Amino acid sequence: SEEEAVALANASPYGLAHAVLSADPERCARVSARLDAGSVWVNCSQVVFPSTPFGGWKGSGFGREYGEAGMHEYLRFKTVTGCASGYSWGYFGVGAGAEPGPASAEAPAKDGG
Repeated sequence: SEEEAVALANASPYGLAHAVLSADPERCARVSARLDAGSVWVNCSQVVFPSTPFGGWKGSGFGREYGEAGMHEYLRFKTVTGCASGYSWGYFGVGAGAEPGPASAEAPAKDGG
């Protein structure tokens, strides 16, 4: 049955690609949506376009080749956040607009201690 076929395919520890072959387009759409794989070919096999990502799920590796997703494998992302000079969020005991340093330090107690 269709359910058994999907269960058998998904029971594999690998998930690089599957192919669904049927004259029924609704069945192809239904089955391909339920398969655990990085690629599912419908009424064809091993078609890979350089503009679309290619890579597996589960034990079939990690990462993607081709397409924009493939380019991300070669990039590193970094977020750097700052604020305008003289501005303070008031962290670390520094008041808003105050510059960090000795002038912002807590004053000693009046009794000398």
